Amino acid sequence: MADDYKVKPRTDEEIRAIAKRQRKYFCVERQSLVDIRRCLMTPTVWTVFGEKSLSYKIVDDREIDVDGRAVYGDGSITVEIKSTVNDNAQFGFGRDRQTLAHELAHVTLHEGPTMSRQSGAVGNKIPKYLRPFESAEHQANWEQVSLRLLRSCIRSISRWRSQQ
Repeated sequence: MADDYKVKPRTDEEIRAIAKRQRKYFCVERQSLVDIRRCLMTPTVWTVFGEKSLSYKIVDDREIDVDGRAVYGDGSITVEIKSTVNDNAQFGFGRDRQTLAHELAHVTLHEGPTMSRQSGAVGNKIPKYLRPFESAEHQANWEQVSLRLLRSCIRSISRWRSQQ
C-alpha cells in the first residue's frame, strides 16, 4: 500500500491559513503550544468540508499495528491512537504529539482514504510522482506544525536551525 495519495493541491500558505482557522475553532489561537489531545477530545471538528462529528479512540497496543489513523465514516471521523502514543503525548513527547497533530491534520484537510502511521516510522514515504502541494502527507505535515505552534515560534525555530 502506498504511504501517500494525491489530494487537492494547496500551497503552504493556504495550509497555514487553514491551520489558523483550526486554531481559532479550538480557541487556542494565542497559545504558543497546543494540547492536541484536548483538541481531539472535542465532539466536533472544523474541516475544509464542513463541521464533522469527531471521536478520539485510544486503542490497546496489541489491537492496532500502527501508531495512529483517521477513520472516515458518514459525517463522522474517528481518530484511533495507540495507547502508548497517547500516554507519551500526554507527557509531552514530541514525536507522539506530532503523530496526534498529523492525524488531526488529515481530518481537517482530507476526506479519506483511511491512512495509517506505521509504528516506529520516521515519516510516510512520498512518491516522486506526487508534487508536494498535491501530497496528502506533505499537507498534513505542514498543517500539524502550523497547528501545534504559533507562527512566531516556527520563525524562531527556523532562525535557530539556520544558525546551527
